[in-house]
Amino acid sequence: MAKEFRPVRRDQVFLMPPDMREWLPSDHLVWFILDTLEALDLTGLEATRRRGGVGAAGYDPRMLLGLLMYGYCRGVRSSRQIERLCGTDVAFRVLCAQDVPDHCTLARFRADCQDGFTSLFTQVLMIAGRAGLARFGTVAIDGTKIAANASIDANRGQEWLALEVNQMVTDAEQVDAQEDVLSAQGHLPAEGERLPATLTDGKGRQARIRAAAAEVTKILEQQAQADQVRDAAARQRRERAEAGESVIGRIPAGPHRLAEALAHLDREVARQQAKRASCRENRGGEEADGRTTGTCRGTLERHQGPPRRGSRMGRRGRQPQPGLEPAITGQEAAEDRREHYRPLLPPDADPTRFPAGLQRPGGRDQ
Repeated sequence: MAKEFRPVRRDQVFLMPPDMREWLPSDHLVWFILDTLEALDLTGLEATRRRGGVGAAGYDPRMLLGLLMYGYCRGVRSSRQIERLCGTDVAFRVLCAQDVPDHCTLARFRADCQDGFTSLFTQVLMIAGRAGLARFGTVAIDGTKIAANASIDANRGQEWLALEVNQMVTDAEQVDAQEDVLSAQGHLPAEGERLPATLTDGKGRQARIRAAAAEVTKILEQQAQADQVRDAAARQRRERAEAGESVIGRIPAGPHRLAEALAHLDREVARQQAKRASCRENRGGEEADGRTTGTCRGTLERHQGPPRRGSRMGRRGRQPQPGLEPAITGQEAAEDRREHYRPLLPPDADPTRFPAGLQRPGGRDQ
């Protein structure tokens, strides 16, 4: 457990001048690139740079070559991005010795020295493979193939690395061309790490940050209060549903949604069970009284719809009300049917017997 926090003093002035050699560990790739460039013969590359004239001093070609090599191996193809990294990334700052070149200078150097740049870049990768590096940034190097004694293996490794370097240069040219077009049109996206002009002043930036923080705090408090109100309303709905009361409206989302849905389901199941139990009780009472129709049959008839044409109820034109008619015997039912069909019989017919065509469906007359 720490006793206290270590102080963070960003305004601390260095007592001694800073040494850039202490900014990176000794096993960093930047040191390998710098040592390799010192070992290579760059006279042909330096011959392309004119010196001795008037004007400001030019950039060292070794420094520009090291920046492009390290950037391309890191997957950075844009000259503008390399320029920005020279001011923010420690490795790029060490490579350029904090003397940041313009992106136009980088792109012009690559275009003017393209053949020599490709050849030197390939040599650096071959040296890295012979030295035992399996990777050079994002470039995978087959060290065993490059370090082989057979010349055919060495040639294959050199050809493969040359193709890789040519592809990097082609990608870099395309990226720079696209960014040049976007910059000319004014559509080049701003870098995410750069602040707008309104926030560059320290005092004004702090005031705007405090105001924005106060607004955010107020919004969060309002959201918290609204969440509490919604949660309380949802809890009340759930409690009413669990108590068996009818709740109208869609179930709100939240932690009470499932509990309220289960309460609605339990209430509906209990209602259906009570309805079925009531039907069973009614049927049992009617059977005990000797009646054949019950209350539940009325519900069934409502679901079945009106009587079909030609049926007994349709021909008679009337439908008895279930549960209202008294129980009658079979003899009384036969007398009722005879009275109904008597006007249809011939005068000399036996009133105690019906012709076959006039017998009502459902059985023989008494």
